[in-house]
Amino acid sequence: MIAIIALWIILGIIAFIVILLHFSLRIYVSADMKGADIKVKYLFFTVYKMNTAEKKDEQSAEPPPKKKKEDSNEKASEEKAFEDNLEVTLEELDRLDEEEKKAEDEPDLKTEPEPEPKPEGEKQTEKEEPKPEKPLTKQQKKALKEKKKLEDQLRKEQKALEKAEKKAEGSKLDKLKAKIRFYKPYVAPTLKAVRKLLKKIRFKGLEIDIYSAKEDPSEAAIFYGKLQPIVFSGISLLGAVFTVKLKRCDITCGFFEKKLDFRVETKVLIRPSTVIAIAVGLGVRLLRIFLPGWWKRRRERKKALKAQKKAGKAAKKAAAAAV
Repeated sequence: MIAIIALWIILGIIAFIVILLHFSLRIYVSADMKGADIKVKYLFFTVYKMNTAEKKDEQSAEPPPKKKKEDSNEKASEEKAFEDNLEVTLEELDRLDEEEKKAEDEPDLKTEPEPEPKPEGEKQTEKEEPKPEKPLTKQQKKALKEKKKLEDQLRKEQKALEKAEKKAEGSKLDKLKAKIRFYKPYVAPTLKAVRKLLKKIRFKGLEIDIYSAKEDPSEAAIFYGKLQPIVFSGISLLGAVFTVKLKRCDITCGFFEKKLDFRVETKVLIRPSTVIAIAVGLGVRLLRIFLPGWWKRRRERKKALKAQKKAGKAAKKAAAAAV
């Protein structure tokens, strides 16, 4: 009974978390020529807030000038303190001059320290003469020669293996090709997941207001004609990548002034549950590609290690038999 109750509690917590993740994260964006105002909200909480227009206003505002205080009483007190300090400093200078004169008249009492006598009768340690080595027998000489031959053979084999490995690795171009072959299977599922994620980002209630004006009416009309296709092609491109719901797009043309102003307002929505689902799906696909190759490489590595161990044991046995 207790286990069933605990299971129901766990299921309720999981369901509550899933419901919370299903609510969209809302980003309110409002931008114009002065700056941008961005607010990120989730449920009833403001997660992040930024207003670049306020920062610019604060930077442009100059600090107010400081007021100058002119009090006659304060000036008089400062002058008195300065005069008192001058009298004290003059007395100190006279005292220092007298001390210096006395120090010059007195003789130097410092004497140099006498060098300490070196201890006599120190015994020098004599180096022990190396003992003469015993001459080697014929059998030992033969064993040493065979051992050297085996070591030379092992070195040659190692060098040959290194050369073969370098040839197998090939040049930098071959390494680059190998890396491309390794990462190529991961590109298609990653791009697919990124496209799906971008399409799940929704731009809701997009409002665009643009005002352009030129002093010459003909130039204003030409610029207005160029501006319209640029703006609407940009909106169509945005709609191809994301999910966009356009509420309003007004482009106004003015005359006899040189001005360009715009205002953009929108609400960006994305569900955390969709982001987690897409990330988990991508991880599973990448693991399905990665694990078979990793398992195969691991088996080949184990086989190579076993072959190296066998070769090392055989060389050790041959060296021991020769000795």
